[in-house]
Amino acid sequence: MESVPVQDYNTSIMSLGIKIREARDKKGLSQEKLAQKAGITASTMYKIEKDKINPTFKVVVGIAKALNISLETLR
Repeated sequence: MESVPVQDYNTSIMSLGIKIREARDKKGLSQEKLAQKAGITASTMYKIEKDKINPTFKVVVGIAKALNISLETLR
């Protein structure tokens, strides 16, 4: 069995919400601004980042585009 580097393992087990929040923070965007760019409400963005709801694939694509990152980054 191949071992997984700790950093890769930690990244792979992070929730989608945490990955989105970290990417948003790196881009210097507020939740409201990212939500606007992604075409969703700020309330929905908050719930996604807090893992209170599971976004549709379409919403995840919109968030990735708004952050200018690949879907793979959020995987």
